[in-house]
Amino acid sequence: MTFANQVAVITGASSGIGWALARALAALGCKVGLVARRQEKLQALAREIGQVGGRAAVAAAQEAAANYRSTVITAFQNVSNSLYALQADADALAAETDAANSAAESLKLVQAQFKSGGASYLQVLTAEQSYQTSAIALVKARAQRYADTAALFQALGGGWWNRTDVAANSSDCCKGS
Repeated sequence: MTFANQVAVITGASSGIGWALARALAALGCKVGLVARRQEKLQALAREIGQVGGRAAVAAAQEAAANYRSTVITAFQNVSNSLYALQADADALAAETDAANSAAESLKLVQAQFKSGGASYLQVLTAEQSYQTSAIALVKARAQRYADTAALFQALGGGWWNRTDVAANSSDCCKGS
């Protein structure tokens, strides 16, 4: 079997069997991809292979692990931020609901007073304006809650429910045999 112009990826190439295999394959003309945790030993092996005319590429496993770790930490941070935002939204929504209910009750009372002659039309208009303002604030609180719920789905990896490759095959899953 000829190894010339073939490509081999060797894990654990910084010592032991991986190191010996990388040197042997490179001596046979194989292009060698080196993967290991010890970056300095990988670089030394790549230089050694290059000095004898071989070709080696070094994969920085530590750099990839650090990038992965950073990505995972960022993902957890995004989920945490979304959950805190949803809790704040729940508190705001409860407060706006109470405010809207109070404004509605106040409007009913002022309207009843107006009908009995105990309140002016200006007081009715002021109560209506207060009620409408609280109703708008309630709608805004709900909208913010929906937006933060969508942000949570996105932070959790949202989009999986909208995959076309799965949707195309899902119609066949429950057909009788």
